[in-house]
This record gives sequence, C-alpha cells and structure tokens, in this order.
Amino acid sequence: MSKNKYYKKVVELLLPYKRYIITMSLMMLIITVGNICVPLLQQNIVDDGLIGGDLKTLIVLVLIVVGISIITNLSMLWQAYLRIDLNATFLKDKQMEIFNHAFRLKMDYIKNDGLVQIIKDAEYSLNNISQITGNQMSDTFVQIFKFIGVFIGLILINWKLTVFLLALVPIRFLITSKISESVEKYQMDTILAQKEIHGWEDDIYHSATEIKLWNLYNKKCAEYNAYLQKRNTAVKKMGFFTILGTLLGESIQTIFFNFLYVVGGMLIWGNELSLGGMLAFVSYSNYLMEPIGFISDLKIVLSEVFPAFEVYDQFLNCEEEQSELQRIERISCSKIDEPIFKCKDISYSFKDRNILENLTMELKEGDRIAVVGENGSGKSTFINLLLRFYDLQEGQITLNGKEISEYELFSYRDLFSVIMQNPYLFRGSIMDNLTLFGENEVDTELLNSNLLEFIKRLPEKYNTDIGNNASRISGGEKQKIALIRALASKSKILVLDEPTAAYDKKSEKDFVELLEKCDKKVIVMITHEPELLSFTNKIIEIKDGRIIQYNGYESYLQMKKKKEKEKDEYNF
Repeated sequence: MSKNKYYKKVVELLLPYKRYIITMSLMMLIITVGNICVPLLQQNIVDDGLIGGDLKTLIVLVLIVVGISIITNLSMLWQAYLRIDLNATFLKDKQMEIFNHAFRLKMDYIKNDGLVQIIKDAEYSLNNISQITGNQMSDTFVQIFKFIGVFIGLILINWKLTVFLLALVPIRFLITSKISESVEKYQMDTILAQKEIHGWEDDIYHSATEIKLWNLYNKKCAEYNAYLQKRNTAVKKMGFFTILGTLLGESIQTIFFNFLYVVGGMLIWGNELSLGGMLAFVSYSNYLMEPIGFISDLKIVLSEVFPAFEVYDQFLNCEEEQSELQRIERISCSKIDEPIFKCKDISYSFKDRNILENLTMELKEGDRIAVVGENGSGKSTFINLLLRFYDLQEGQITLNGKEISEYELFSYRDLFSVIMQNPYLFRGSIMDNLTLFGENEVDTELLNSNLLEFIKRLPEKYNTDIGNNASRISGGEKQKIALIRALASKSKILVLDEPTAAYDKKSEKDFVELLEKCDKKVIVMITHEPELLSFTNKIIEIKDGRIIQYNGYESYLQMKKKKEKEKDEYNF
C-alpha cells in the first residue's frame, strides 16, 4: 500500500468522528490566538511596563496575559477531554467491527488460523492504529496550532530571528525521514512476531490438559521464550531508532537555541531589536521548538501506524460468508414450511484427498435419516455443506427448487437446530442455555423430560451456573441440555452429530422417546447406535466418498449381514 493510500485511510477512519475533530479544532484555534497574543504582550510588559516605569500599564498587561493563559488552559483541558472520549469511542467502534467481521468470516479462515488468533491479531493492529486518536497524535495537532500561533507572534517581534529558527525545520524533518524507514521496518517485524505468538497461544489454550498429561511444561516454556525473544528483538530495535531520532533532533535544537543569543545580540547592537523583544523571543522560542519536535516526530508515529494499517486491512478484506448487499438481495427462508433438499452430484476434496464423490440424495418432510460411515469418510463434511459452513466445489444442493446459495444465510440457518458431538454451552445458568438468554421459549413438557431429571438434584436447579465451558456439569448433561435447547427452537430441521455419545442406556431410551414426539420436519443424525438407527426410516452410508442408501434399519442390517457372510466365505 502506497503512502498516499495510508493517508487516505487515516482520513476515512477519522471521518465518522468529524464532530469531535471540529470541536477540538475550535479549541486549538483559541489556543493559537492566545499563543499569538502572549509574546507580543510580554514584549510590551518589558519595554513599556518595566523599562518605561509605567505601573498601571504593567498591571493591565499582566492581568490580560493571566486572563489569556486561563482561557488557553481551559481550552486545552476541554480539548484533552474530547481527545480521551474520541480515543475510547474509536477503540470501542473498531473492536465491535473486529467482532462482527470475525464471526461472519468464512469457515476456511477460522479453520486455518482459529478465531482467537484472528481476533487477537486484529486487536493488536488496532492498538497501534489507535495512536491516530491517542495522546501523541492529538498532542501533535495541538502543537501544530501552537506552532502557527507562536510563529505569527515571533515574526511580529522580529522576522530575522524567526527565519533563523525556522532553518531547524528541514534539518529535523530530514533526520526523522531517515529514522522512520527503520522504525516502519521493525514495527512490521514486531507485528508479524506477535501474530506468531497469537497462533502459538491459541494452540496452547486448547491443549492445557495434554501439556499436563505429557509434562510438556519446560518445552512449551522454552517455545514461548523463543517467540517472545524474537518479538522483543524487533521491539528493542524499533525503540532504539525512535529514541535516536528524538535525541538527534533535540541536539540540533539545542545548537540552534544557543546560537539564537548570538544572532539576537547582533540585532540588538544594530538597533533592530529591543531588549524586551529579545527576552520575549527567547522565552517563547521554546514554544516554537516544542512543536517543531512534535511535528517532525509525527512521521515516526505514522511509521508505527502504517504497518498496522496493512495487517488490519488484510483482516477486513477477508471474505465474509455473506455480504450486506447479499443479505438484502437474497431470498428469505422465513416462509418455508415444508423444506425439500435435493443434493445432486456433490463432490468435495481437501488437500488432494477426495472426501465426497458424486453424492446424490434427497431430504424431505418426514425423513428420519442416519448418516453412517468410518471416521473421515465425509459425514461431517456433508453436514457442513448442508449448513453452508463450506462452499460447494462441484454439484448442487437445492432447497424447494432453488440453490441454497440463493437464500439469505441467517434465515437459512434458522431452518436448522444443530447438536454437535461436543456441544458448546455458554457461560451462565442452565436456563440461560436452554432459552439462549431469552431467545427460545421452552415449554413445560420439555422441561419435565426425563433427560433433565439431573437438574432436580442440583441446589439451584435451573439457575445453576454451569461455569466456563460447562465445567461444572458432565459431558452427558451437556448433551441433554443441548438437545432440549435444539428441540425448543422453531427450526424445521434437526441435525445431530453422535448425540448420545456420553449417554447411558436409560438416557438413550429417553432421548429416542423425545425424538419420536418432536415436531421437526426432518431429522438428520450421524450415529452408529442401534437404538437410534432403529428410529430412522432412511440410512445413508458414506464409503470411499460415495453413498449407499438403505430404506430403514432392517434393510441396513440385512445388507451388513450379507456382506459379513460374503467376507467369511471369502476368508474360508
């Protein structure tokens, strides 16, 4: 990305906050006017008041200067408050942007990098970008206005001294321009190193149990130390060049400031400058030096921000499952009452491995379908294609005659209730999870189901806090809560992935009884449990990427027995 595009990005980011910026600019304008007046008044205090011996003039001028200083300081206070508010609002808005975009990303991104890493990478870049609304950037703009005010005031005192002092500006800018190149390079190195750390942390947070079981503490600590060392090397180099730029600039300023006395003395001896003018000029030249330093250092600040812009822009350019325009233009599923799915010639591969090949089948009202097959045969892939977590590579899936990609995604997914093999329950109470924090209504019959008998034994019943990742209840209890939550929703289709993996035989029987009573139009489950298979009216076996369909459990059993008999005869 070119520098001009970076500057354009800065403007685009700040445009929604123009109210803040206009108000802050007005405050800065007041500060500027004050900075113009004070040097001129101080010259008159020395020349007309002190040297002229006029007490009344001296008191009036001093009171005016005090009044201007109070107004200027109040303006600076209000400007500082606005800057704090702007920075906090900017960060909140952008963090919400990260959250909204990250959860709408295509599953490929989440599978490859993990949601935690994606969000942490974006937030790290945002923290760097937020410098444009933070202290240093805001102070730089204050200093620009101060520079204008002091510059006008000083040039009115003596233009020759002012021109001499301004010779410092191109020298400082030349220094910071060279330094900023190194700062930008090492800032990018820091961001890339931090991305590696986030990826490593994401893996570690999901493997705490294995680290304990395999005693990998020392190895993982060594890995973490190496990642941190790599990042810190880049941070130290970036910090060194930042400080180097500041010190070189201040050294040049000191030289110019001391030679100011030489030039000023020559002007006094030549009657081109009064003593009061000289004293006022020297006093306020510091106020000119400070903005020069801030403005020249602005390039270094932007050198830290620009690499973060690049990474953040890459994040925002990651494709979402559905754009806002697509959401508006696509067909809503809200009026679909009798869904009919037709899958035709679906093929799907991953990393040169064929997972599904020419899969053709139909799902319609009344279907109770079991999907069976060995691990890795493509059962979950088929479900993910149906739920539109994966994009179709070959073939088509239609819903009531239209391709599923033509339907608005959120209303499409509202057709489904899904229970994964290891369902996730949110931090909160059991009732919070059953109702999805008030989104679902759970009727009395479901609440009185035998599957929820365990809740009656809990001291706080439905108000029991289940803890982080449902750590305070068992795996089977998690699955039971997830099932009731799914049955309570207004969806048409129930999708289950090994739903009774953590059940005992009694719970499995209660589960089937609930399924027999449920009002879902279509039920699709991945299972190998005989109790559940006997409930189905259609069984689909995925083998070597292809499917074999059976008309119910009896048909499936007969085929299995036939294949086992043929295998035994062959072996014999």
